[in-house]
Amino acid sequence: MASDTFPTDIKNCMKDCILSVLWPRQAIFGFLRDNGFTTTDLNPIRNFKADQIPRNRLVESAFENLTSRPDGGLGQFRAMLKSLTEWSHFDPYYFDSLRKLDRAVAERNLDHLKQLVELRDSKIKTERQRREAETEKKQSTDETLQSSLRTFLDYGGEIKRQERGYKLESLLQNWPKLNT
Repeated sequence: MASDTFPTDIKNCMKDCILSVLWPRQAIFGFLRDNGFTTTDLNPIRNFKADQIPRNRLVESAFENLTSRPDGGLGQFRAMLKSLTEWSHFDPYYFDSLRKLDRAVAERNLDHLKQLVELRDSKIKTERQRREAETEKKQSTDETLQSSLRTFLDYGGEIKRQERGYKLESLLQNWPKLNT
């Protein structure tokens, strides 16, 4: 994942979550506004109250507008992700009275989103640890090479030329081992 993009699988799951926890278009619009969508981001979907715009198209359009921004809407996506992973309100009017929404489906979608986030975080952590290990190994190798070279140079005129040649030969033979 590039640092300036938001994972597509998480975005798609977020759309499902929004549609499974919010019914009226006004509530969807309010959710987007409350999670950092600017007036400019919301302008293309201002006529959200019109019945001819399906709820899913409203959300899809909002995400497309956000993704097309120079920053990819990263801040807004993060805010929505936080809101959805902490979601706990299931409006009884739409879930129980009107039965427009299904709580089991909503909970399943929210759980799926949490799992995707955990997987992504685990991958990021593993990659970070791998990079740190590589950096540590390289630093250790560089220190070992420098130490070996310094030791060789420190012999200077203290030992005979032939013995110094053997020390150089040993250093050069071990060089590839130290460098991997």
